[in-house]
Amino acid sequence: MSVITIVKGEEFKISVKDQIEEKDLFADVYRRAAVMLDEIVGASKEEKELERTWSWEQGDFENNIIAFCGERGEGKSSTMLTFVNAVCREAREGKGIFSSCKNLADVSFAEPVLIDPSLFDDVHNVLDIVLARIFRKFDARYQRENQWEDERRREELLDQFQAVYRQISLINNQKQMLDSEFDYEGNIGKLSKLGESTGLKEELTKLIRDYLRFMNGGKPGNYQLLLAIDDLDLCNANAYKMAEQIRKYLVIPYVTIVMSVRVEQLELCIQEQNLRDFEQIYKNREEKVYERLNQEVQIMAWRYVSKLIPRQRRIYLSEVQSFRNVRIIYKNGEEVIWDSGSPLSEKTFASDVLSLIYDRTGMIFFEEEGGSSYLLPDNLRDMISWITAVADMEQPKHGVVYPKYARNIRKFREYFLREWAGDKISDGPTLLELGSMDFFHMHVTMRRILEKLHKELYGIQQQWMIPDRMDSIFQVIGLFTSLEQSAVDMEKEAYICRMRALYTMELSSLFRRGQEALIAQNGYIWGPWFAGVIPIHNDTGMDRSRFPLGTIQAYNLMLHWVCPEAEPLKIPENISSYRVPQVGEGEHRKEYITAWMLLGMFSNVYYNNNNQTVLASKETIIFDNSMVREYVQISLENYLVALCNIYNIFYKVNMEMLGISYSEYSEVADEFLNDNGEKNSYVEKLFSSVDLVLSIREFCAENRNYKGRTEDGKDRSIKLVDKFFENLEYCMGCLKSGNDADGEEEWDLNTLYLKQGACGIDISILYAELFELCIQNVPLLKQAEENRKVEAMVSEFRSRLTEIPEVWSREEVRVSKSLRNLSASSVKANLDRMASAVQRYLGEYKEGPKNVDIEGLCRLYGAVARIYLKNTEGKVSAEIQEEYKRLVKAADELNQQPKPELQ
Repeated sequence: MSVITIVKGEEFKISVKDQIEEKDLFADVYRRAAVMLDEIVGASKEEKELERTWSWEQGDFENNIIAFCGERGEGKSSTMLTFVNAVCREAREGKGIFSSCKNLADVSFAEPVLIDPSLFDDVHNVLDIVLARIFRKFDARYQRENQWEDERRREELLDQFQAVYRQISLINNQKQMLDSEFDYEGNIGKLSKLGESTGLKEELTKLIRDYLRFMNGGKPGNYQLLLAIDDLDLCNANAYKMAEQIRKYLVIPYVTIVMSVRVEQLELCIQEQNLRDFEQIYKNREEKVYERLNQEVQIMAWRYVSKLIPRQRRIYLSEVQSFRNVRIIYKNGEEVIWDSGSPLSEKTFASDVLSLIYDRTGMIFFEEEGGSSYLLPDNLRDMISWITAVADMEQPKHGVVYPKYARNIRKFREYFLREWAGDKISDGPTLLELGSMDFFHMHVTMRRILEKLHKELYGIQQQWMIPDRMDSIFQVIGLFTSLEQSAVDMEKEAYICRMRALYTMELSSLFRRGQEALIAQNGYIWGPWFAGVIPIHNDTGMDRSRFPLGTIQAYNLMLHWVCPEAEPLKIPENISSYRVPQVGEGEHRKEYITAWMLLGMFSNVYYNNNNQTVLASKETIIFDNSMVREYVQISLENYLVALCNIYNIFYKVNMEMLGISYSEYSEVADEFLNDNGEKNSYVEKLFSSVDLVLSIREFCAENRNYKGRTEDGKDRSIKLVDKFFENLEYCMGCLKSGNDADGEEEWDLNTLYLKQGACGIDISILYAELFELCIQNVPLLKQAEENRKVEAMVSEFRSRLTEIPEVWSREEVRVSKSLRNLSASSVKANLDRMASAVQRYLGEYKEGPKNVDIEGLCRLYGAVARIYLKNTEGKVSAEIQEEYKRLVKAADELNQQPKPELQ
């Protein structure tokens, strides 16, 4: 396990540690650097003999550079300086990271020379600074203690400094070098100076050797000078000049260079220099010359940097999100503000930070597959900023959880938008622009962005199980579900993830502010994507996840569970003219109200439009004229959403038509919430986290089956619902983690209590009984089966009208403008030919025809399909005939369109 400690007030300073511990976050990095240093020193020892016989054969030496590489903010400077500090303190003793190094035992490292590239300019360079630093240390040492060397040795060393400085000065001033070295009047006495600057490398080596001996009292031994260069690539204007001086003059014995560098940036600096060198060639306007030159410049830069810093001498720091098994401590002096605790095996850095966010805000964000998170930054500096910003928020305590959460969510949202302000996809809005919208406009805008991405990915527009309002949450949740299951590029994945995060913040804020009604819209969070979460009934094909049931039948069953003694409603022979009576003032009035509340909790209103199922959000179970809907849909999704906003059931049922006032219903609802503990708060957290909503649906769908033995169909339904709640509880286990005050409360979503201390309603049994009533209703089953078949036929017909085909017939398709044969089979065949004509157009032009009413054709096809399924020779109505004539007028225009020009 590694440990990283963040000290308040020192979060963004370069951290130089006095000692490297085994649990240090970068311990492996330091060990690798120690091995490289051992190799460099070993090679330097072997080359010491060469100083007596310096020749053209021995002008090159083993590369002496150790480079800490990575992106900005990943800790390059801190690790480099900590390593340099450790070398000076511990290398000779062979402790810690140096325990396996063989060549360092007898080596003394002089005080390192630290070089800041920001000091470089057109006057000063790396050689100037190195020479100036070592001279200052030499002079200070001599002035302080001047007895171990005689005057002659001191003067010799000063002469060496003078000679090297002169040569460096000549290199820096090319004009002065020419004037000094060349005498065009023929003064042969200057021949001795000719080319003396080319001996700089040899002279610098001797100078550093003698300097190191002098600083160690003149004693013979193995000495090394460390040059530490921080962010070599940061000074773009002089990066190439610095690199050249290092390559030419500082790859020498007695010197080890340790640097921090972003290699990619350094390569760009070299490319920039190369482009200036080839400026004349770039004046050639030929495209091939440009392309070839750009390629060559890139290759030259890559090879140059590879020679300067060999890959074997580069230590790449890992992105912070790749760290695993790390304990994070944030403290103010001795006070610990946050401690991630001893991590579980392979727990990622990102998961700990996401746990901190949950602890302070109550918002749940999941890591991506592999342990990273697009919500968080990749570099250590920015990650520390996130940690400190969140950890400094006040931690919610029992009794004040919601107000504190609301404030913390607002703070986190502001920080999130500031950090990812400019994040966007192509011409879409930035996250900051999205975050400045109210919930309705944010929802609609996100939906349009996601629909566009869906179309780019699948080639077709998302087809909705039509809602009756634009801001139905399940639209966005469904698109997130669809896109999460498909491969998209990382840029889009990141943007989608951050949109999910922003949507979660908005939902959480609404819940914390008590605005659940904006979210819990008549029972939908997953909507059509909840289908199949509980297995279908094999004999009837009915989906247990959401199924239709007679409204009065469902109510009577609810009433029986609430109060078996209460008188049920009579099942009407003709529901279309049935008006539900008001609730009487008798002894069971409260139980009747409770039964209507339960019906509203488990049901949703639906109807068919254009042969598609509409999940209604505005409609009520009882109409304003007291007539009741014939059917409702029963779903566990409705039950879960109702727990978030039990008071909305009053309007969903339209209880006013039952003679029930809102205040009277509120008393029943208050008792219900009091009897059922914290169920509502847990479900609120569930639905306020998009990541959790998506993962629950996926997990429950993948683990939906019950493989044990069952007594009958009803028993199997009970076991399947039990399985659903087991899956749900497993997924929601994360809600009990962290320091959340209500995280230790007991909760059981599979049981509802209607009286404190009394036996509760087993939801699995109730739900199974509701489903049994459904599959016993033969007319309802026939209608449901017919609806499924019609919807499937319309869906296939719609795809032919909207999807660009891979293969299509190029022959013109003729469609009858009027109907001579009025049978359903004949009309259907003509509509199929219309679809073929549209498909031909799609194949030729790669876009849909603008003069074809797609929705009208689908609506007409559904009406004909319904007749066709009952009787293929059944006659269509006069209304269908007129609609057919209107819609097929475009057929001739499709065939008359000009052919697209060949590219």
